[in-house]
Amino acid sequence: MTPFQLFLSALRRSVLPPIAHLYLASLGLWGTA
Repeated sequence: MTPFQLFLSALRRSVLPPIAHLYLASLGLWGTA
């Protein structure tokens, strides 16, 4: 595994979950509005 791949996987673990959570939360808000 190259350092770049390690960096990408760390980025995915730290960045994507909050973004997905915010996205789902906004979808829920729009759905109820």
